Amino acid sequence: MLNIKYRLKVITLSILSLGLFSLTMATLSADDSGLKSVTDMRKLQTSLKDGANLASYKSFILEPVTATFKEGWVKNYNKDQRSLSHKMKDDDVIEVKGRLEKQFQISFAKYLTKKANLTEVKKAGEKTLRLKPVISKLVINAPDIQGATSRVLMVQTVGKATLDLEIYDATSNELLGKISSNRKTREYHEMRRTDRVFNKSEFIQVYNSWARDYIALAK
Repeated sequence: MLNIKYRLKVITLSILSLGLFSLTMATLSADDSGLKSVTDMRKLQTSLKDGANLASYKSFILEPVTATFKEGWVKNYNKDQRSLSHKMKDDDVIEVKGRLEKQFQISFAKYLTKKANLTEVKKAGEKTLRLKPVISKLVINAPDIQGATSRVLMVQTVGKATLDLEIYDATSNELLGKISSNRKTREYHEMRRTDRVFNKSEFIQVYNSWARDYIALAK
């Protein structure tokens, strides 16, 4: 009988401990950013500050984006290349990332201007958002490398990447929301020939999808 009471006491204490641990973790999570989850899916997570009204903002400042390749991707890509001219060197990595970052700035801002009725500005004003983007886990299946010998590049999908976007009130610098979106370029049924122009056009669709993620959160 005493043994049963002891076991019940241990179980009760364990449950209480787990409950307090869960409560503590939930509190820490809430206090960390002050944001509430809006969307929580495997490839898309969005959160918003309670009471924030993104739709009331009329303009935005888009901070310069930084992009990084998926860890180990460049090394693995180079292993599959027989010719030295096809391997990605440090200069190639910088050049490819630079092109992608530049096009993101143009396409993302253009889509928000056209579809969200927002005006891109350089200085903070009333009802101005500050958007801070970071692109990570970048994969380009057939990068068009400067100076590589002539070759035919074939892919079913051009690549993929993750955008982490922080949304601030540009005047108060208050964090209003966050988006983390993992997107992949279109996947075709058959292998398709690709080059720098095709890679660019496919990734523009990804940038537009990321802009739509923002628009959905702002509604």
